[in-house]
Parts: sequence; C-alpha cells; structure tokens
Amino acid sequence: MTATRHERRESVKQDELAKVMYCGVCGKVVNHDGMPLFYRVRVQRYGLDVNALKRQQGLTMMMSGHHALARIMGPDEDMATRMSDHEVTVCESCSHDTTMMGVLAAAWKDEDENGGEEPIASQD
Repeated sequence: MTATRHERRESVKQDELAKVMYCGVCGKVVNHDGMPLFYRVRVQRYGLDVNALKRQQGLTMMMSGHHALARIMGPDEDMATRMSDHEVTVCESCSHDTTMMGVLAAAWKDEDENGGEEPIASQD
C-alpha cells in the first residue's frame, strides 16, 4: 500500500525552522510576501565513472548486445559517484521569479563562500 500525500508530510520544529527561515536567493524571511509556504531544495551532483561505463559496455558487446546478461555477469560496480550535496531554502516569491539555475547557484554559493545561507541576489 502506498502512502498518500498527507501521510508523507514532515513537520519542522522551531529550532530547525530558525536555521532555514531565510531564503537563499533573496535573503528575506520565507514568508515576507504573506505566503506561509517555502521550499527546501536538495541538490545532488553526480559524476559518471567513464572507465566503469566503458567496461560495462565492452562486456555487453562481448555478450552480443545482451544488456541483461552483461549486467548479471559484470562486477556490479558503481557507475556514478556523488560529488556534492547541498540544500537551499527558497521562498514562495523567489520560486516563481528564479530560474532553476538561480536556485542551483544559491545552493553552491551558500557552501562555497560563507558556509551559511547568504542571498545571491537582492530583489526589491
């Protein structure tokens, strides 16, 4: 049985909310526009292991193109590795005004420059 939308909701306690209550894009409190909604976006970046991909492709070719057989016969090695993992808070207003690349930039700027959530752009 699958969970409904309501069952998957998670609560945020006051201490945790205090850590994420400022938008990583505009720097304002998340409900500055009157909307009591915000996003917490997690961005994970992965890198492919080209050598592992080549080995698997070679094995597939040796098995006359049978992917399933090559998968069973292969070493089941990692094909990609997580390079970074970032989280950023985005207010409802910025979620409509900011491109996805702006959100990604906010996620990386937080960790790279200050280690905290500083705004990437000032919106007046």
